Formats: sequence, structure tokens, C-alpha cells
Amino acid sequence: MKQHIEIAPGISLAYTLDDYTDPWVDAETVILIHGIAESGEAWRAWVPHLVRNYKVIRLDLRGFGDSTPMPLDYEWSIAALADDLDAFVTRLDLKRVHLVGAKLGGLISMKFAATRPQKMHTLIVSGATVKLDFLAPSIPEKVRRMKEESIRAWAESTMRDRLGSGLPREAVTWWIDLMGRAPKDSVLGVYRMLPAVDITADLPNITAPTLVMTSTKSGYYGTSEAFANWQKNIPDSELVLIPGDSFHISASYPDACASKAAVFLERRRRS
Repeated sequence: MKQHIEIAPGISLAYTLDDYTDPWVDAETVILIHGIAESGEAWRAWVPHLVRNYKVIRLDLRGFGDSTPMPLDYEWSIAALADDLDAFVTRLDLKRVHLVGAKLGGLISMKFAATRPQKMHTLIVSGATVKLDFLAPSIPEKVRRMKEESIRAWAESTMRDRLGSGLPREAVTWWIDLMGRAPKDSVLGVYRMLPAVDITADLPNITAPTLVMTSTKSGYYGTSEAFANWQKNIPDSELVLIPGDSFHISASYPDACASKAAVFLERRRRS
């Protein structure tokens, strides 16, 4: 069941807490952070891999899911979204957390880890990159489709690159439906922000043990070599390649990604 917590006047974030840890154990918390036009539902296949050993929070970002919707003129930024996450962590009195972020959620997680190192256990980045200027040429057509048709039409037109070729049609339709329900003003506002996003300078400030995951064949965010070029700037980090042709690997290959994440968490939290 969704819970809500107010992080600022008039701004509430919705979240789902999955906790099957032993009640006598002071279990650590993993926060899962989704991408554009999604919600905490994007992580449902990951939960069984993590929930026995960790308290798992699936967060809805501001503007999405059941969190407070945002007006079209809201000025989005990665820093502000990291501030939201900080306020959320503080309100729940979580001293340190494990962060897992996909796509936009990966950028938010990296910004948070770079600016609040004292609040981090580990960081996992799934299907995200650090600089989005390459998206600029494609944005006008995507925005046109959102405005003149619908968010669902935009989601459907971009789903092949996002999810690759391995999922059955029923799964693709589920993702189109999930993203198609996102508030139009929130999606348009985030897209307005994207070309200027660049957190490259933050990477050396990430001190938490970090796992970066991407696919072997997508190329949407660049080659695996391009990922390695920025990943190596995170001091204590590892790169894992997931076989496949999707850039949204946490959605297309959730069991493979979550299994890698669970092994990483167990190994690095004890190191």
C-alpha cells in the first residue's frame, strides 16, 4: 500500500515499503528510484531479490506516480530532485541508505551520492548515463507527439529503443500503459531540462562503492566503452554488462540486473 510523506509545503512523495526482513534484525534500507514517466511500480520484479535482507522502498518522484503533480512551468533540475530525495531520507530518519537508480533515477542517485556521501552505503546505477546533450535533436519530435497526440503515443513510439527486442508483447503493453498514465506537464517539464543535464563533474565526489550496469548491444546511451570512460571516474566503482539490446535494462532484464545488484550489495556492505 502506498504511503505519503510531505517533504515541503504542498509537496508529498508517495512510496511503497516492502519489508520481509527478520523483525529482530536492524536491516538496512534500499531506495529504488525510477525514470521519466514511471513510478515505483517499475521496480516490482526487483523486490523478491532484495526484500529478504533489506527494507526496500519504491519511491515515486515528484510529479509522477502518486506523488504531487507539478505544473508545466516548474523548473526541473537534477539537483532539485536530489534535494527531494534528501528531504525524504531525512523525514524517514534514515541515516544511511543504499540507492538504486534507473535512467533519470540513476542521475538523481549519482548526484545525491556525490553531494551527500555521509548518507550513503552503496550506489547502483542501471541503464543511465551522465550527460544528455545527445538527446537534443530528438526532443522536438517527441515533444510534438506528447502535445498533439498523448503521453501514451510518445511512450509507444519510443518503447522499442527503451525495452529492446526480448520482452513479450504483453510486457511491452504493460510498460506503455504505465508510462502513458504519467502527467503530461511533468513529462514535458522534465524533457525541457534534459539537454542541459551533465553531472560529469560530480563523479569523482562519489565515494560510496558503486555498481554501474548497462547492456551489451543497445548503444542508445553510447557503447560499453563510453560507459567505462565515465564509470572509471567514480573512485570505487565496477562496470557490469548485461547481455541484451535494451537501454532500460532494469525493466527488460530485471532478474539479471537485480541478481547482480543483490550480489554486489552483499559483497560490498561487508567489505
